[in-house]
Amino acid sequence: MDFGGVGDLGAKNVIILSEHNDASNEQIKCSIDRLSALPDCLVIHILSFLGLEKAAITSVLGKRWRYLWAELPKLEFYFWENSDEETKKISDFVAWVHKTLATRKSKYLEKLTVRFPYQECFSSDVDNWLEFASKNKVKEIYFNLSFTEDFYTLCDMMYSYPSLTSLSLRGCILNPERKIEWQSLTSLEISNVDLPQSVVEKVLSCCSVLNSLNLRACWGFTCLKINSPKLYKLQVHDSYEEESENFLEISAPYLKSLVLSLYPIERKLKLTNLSSLVSAQFRFTGYTYGPMYEDVLNNTKEIFENIQHVKELELGHELLGEMKKKGVS
Repeated sequence: MDFGGVGDLGAKNVIILSEHNDASNEQIKCSIDRLSALPDCLVIHILSFLGLEKAAITSVLGKRWRYLWAELPKLEFYFWENSDEETKKISDFVAWVHKTLATRKSKYLEKLTVRFPYQECFSSDVDNWLEFASKNKVKEIYFNLSFTEDFYTLCDMMYSYPSLTSLSLRGCILNPERKIEWQSLTSLEISNVDLPQSVVEKVLSCCSVLNSLNLRACWGFTCLKINSPKLYKLQVHDSYEEESENFLEISAPYLKSLVLSLYPIERKLKLTNLSSLVSAQFRFTGYTYGPMYEDVLNNTKEIFENIQHVKELELGHELLGEMKKKGVS
């Protein structure tokens, strides 16, 4: 994708008028005139339904429209090409993000999403985007940077972000050397990264209103001790590509919903103090039928004995079938 300059995204491929149909031309002109008569706030609201890339095409409609698309309340930047694309194309994408953020006049931005194949040479660029988000008090941040072997280390300013309500990070290393100030954070998703036990404990102790935690394809931690009455939903998904720790204990007396997808031969699970649990989903994959297979079933039986009180229990079909064969119920 050739992003070009600000306001030029996709403009080369857009045909506003037809050379062979005067009636169609008149109809298009009339529609544009009607839109142009609306106040900016309504036009921006309409453009928000198109998505950023399609909204940017409207820059060709006239001077007023040139930068209006950059004022959307939610900015979502996606680089859809493969991770092995040449650095030049990725650099064009990075430049487009910079120019769009610099073009904005409004200080209000509800959500900032960036998805691209991160390389270490772009670390300062990502820092700048997050600094922009922090200064403008963006409430929702979604950064998906996990398509290469490079990992981005979250900048220090992000750990002091009282207005942040939702954070999703993929391929981002958390290494907080200071106290985490995420007083308003209610939803946190971390994926595809080493997550040491000390970092997990710091996050859990500093997010007082967190109600949803999703750890996907993370490794490095062995215990999730959750004492907050606000956190009611937990998801943990192992990765078949990374080696997880061989033990995981979860203790959460106020937890309502638990979703687990684990490789049980490599990771034994222990559930304790889940007295408030209402819903549980389990999917155990990657195990073979051998000596360790019996250990997996025994561990599964122990798990279910500790959560007999749940109202909703969902099992992966493979696990359910094998449990029935062995008479585990």
